[in-house]
Amino acid sequence: MSIWTLVTPGREACENGSGICTVAAGGRPSGWRRRDFLACFLGNTGINRMPPELVRKAVSASAMVFAVLGLLLLFAAEDLSGLLGPESTNHPLLQLLGAALLGFAAMNWIARGSALGGIYGRAVVAGNQTHLTVGAILLLKRALETDHPHWWLWAVAALYGLGAGYFNYLAFFRTGIEKQS
Repeated sequence: MSIWTLVTPGREACENGSGICTVAAGGRPSGWRRRDFLACFLGNTGINRMPPELVRKAVSASAMVFAVLGLLLLFAAEDLSGLLGPESTNHPLLQLLGAALLGFAAMNWIARGSALGGIYGRAVVAGNQTHLTVGAILLLKRALETDHPHWWLWAVAALYGLGAGYFNYLAFFRTGIEKQS
């Protein structure tokens, strides 16, 4: 049995956030979306509550952070490789990571004025979501496994964790457009 909620323009997913949602078996009627069931179940807390200005500022900030990290890795790979351990010869891989981060920075900077979340800007949100979530998990794992991790490892892991949470929010709990009153 599939669970769906009816979403019509100008209406909430559930009446008064009561948690009572429509259960429909069989095919998917047009205008019904599965992901709105979670908002209905949680009483519509958090879906589409972020103003577009805040989305623009957050995506711009992520673009700037990615640009700084990318430029550091691209041009100071040899200096930064000393932080990874003695005799590290991963300079080309660090420069390649820097180039990828510069690509993310450019993508986010270009998309900062677009509608993001839900089905809008899905490629931008999914790319950031995947990179930041996997990166946060790997950095946290590395910080916990190392006997005496550097402070920068915890700082970058925290930045990645914040970014992962934000882009996961955009992917799963935001529709990407402003609600019409």
